[in-house]
Amino acid sequence: MQKGEKVLCSASGAGLALYGTTIFAQAAQAVKVLDPKALEASMGFAQSLTQWALLILGGSVAILVGTSYHAPKKLFFRYSYFLFFGGWLFLGRSMLCGANVNRAYLAYLWNASDNPEAYATINAEAFCQLSAMECALGIFGMWLLLYLVWWVLFRPREQLQVSEKK
Repeated sequence: MQKGEKVLCSASGAGLALYGTTIFAQAAQAVKVLDPKALEASMGFAQSLTQWALLILGGSVAILVGTSYHAPKKLFFRYSYFLFFGGWLFLGRSMLCGANVNRAYLAYLWNASDNPEAYATINAEAFCQLSAMECALGIFGMWLLLYLVWWVLFRPREQLQVSEKK
């Protein structure tokens, strides 16, 4: 491994260690043949992140169409819902990159010889997926923070009285 190069995922025993930008860089240089279990684990991680992205997407849509919560009346806090578009874009990007990790894994399985293109694709797409998921969570976290500020400081009195009666 060269100076400054980062590793996203290195196989060690049964687990994965997440670090930086490329998957299995150390193992590929040391052995020249990757452990198929390590690639399988990276594919499983990609599937897990995709499932979480779908769950977050569904939950955010439920927030918008649901009526069992109090919506802010102040324009600034209502505009905070536009943050959902950015979050959805990053969730979509995360799911797309996860699908690309799965495609690269299948390419590795179909090609019995050493396949450096599959390794490079898994490296890039796994990092893309994780980064996009982090950005989406950051955006939804900003919306939640704005909503909590409104909930604590600016919620109208009639909503406070209705909440206390329940």
